Amino acid sequence: MEEDELPISHASVAKVIKTYRNRRLLAINDHEWEFLRRVTQTKK
Repeated sequence: MEEDELPISHASVAKVIKTYRNRRLLAINDHEWEFLRRVTQTKK
């Protein structure tokens, strides 16, 4: 193994990140999404 290589594959890392992201997205309900949209609009 070369010094700059990770012991796990890029595909494995991408899968873990995607799963984590999806869980975070599903944890936010519709009311919270609407609140976040309003916050971003007022912060522009």
